[in-house]
Amino acid sequence: MKLAEVFYHLITFRKYMLKRKMGKITTFEVSPAKINLYNGKPHTIFKERCKKIYHNSSKKELIALFFNERRLIKDLFVVAGDWDLEATPFVEHETYQQMEELHRYNYNYEKTERYQEMMALIEDGESVKHKGPKMKSKEEVINRYFKRYISVFKSMEANGYLDKITDRIRDDLGRAGIGRNGEIIKMDKGRHRLAIAKILDIDTIPLKINYIHPQWIKKQLQQSSVNELNLDILRKSLKVVQERYNQDDLFTENNKANIKQL
Repeated sequence: MKLAEVFYHLITFRKYMLKRKMGKITTFEVSPAKINLYNGKPHTIFKERCKKIYHNSSKKELIALFFNERRLIKDLFVVAGDWDLEATPFVEHETYQQMEELHRYNYNYEKTERYQEMMALIEDGESVKHKGPKMKSKEEVINRYFKRYISVFKSMEANGYLDKITDRIRDDLGRAGIGRNGEIIKMDKGRHRLAIAKILDIDTIPLKINYIHPQWIKKQLQQSSVNELNLDILRKSLKVVQERYNQDDLFTENNKANIKQL
């Protein structure tokens, strides 16, 4: 493993420790019907930022960074750019469409376009990449992809979304970011679970908030007595979003105009 990768894992662990200090506020319990946008770009920006910090800093500066809480909060949680404006409807993402098709065909996966695409690759001697080692046979595709997600569908149908928020800070929940207007934008991890939850109209799911747009932070600073980002402002920024998403008529697909009013 390269030293830059070691630094990335160390800084990610430091972020985990900050989340523990913040408590459960970084994890939301929210209706999947209100999660309508997707963009995986913030995490890519974060990884590139980590590389730049590593390559542009001395060893002494890197060590000092781990103990500089104010800078860590900014570097680890705040991601600028137009990633929130570039977010696309989640229902247009291939993950949602593939899960919707599987459900629409009553789990008869052989009728789906996804199955036909995967089988064409296998027959051409190619492999299929999805969560782990590449799938090289028809049996692997069926067992590791289709039967896996059929099992998730049936589990949610029978029991709802089982992953609930606990006192333990977990790293295996679906990830999301907060845009400049306080909107939750789904990111990479947990796309299939969110898609299935939306299709089945599950009441709530847990989402881990990993990144926040600086303009949303700025709005919270303007309403406070401090002018610099700290853990309390970060908590407030998340709490305001969580409270607004708990309102029944906010951020649903038929009421997106509310986002612009925040």
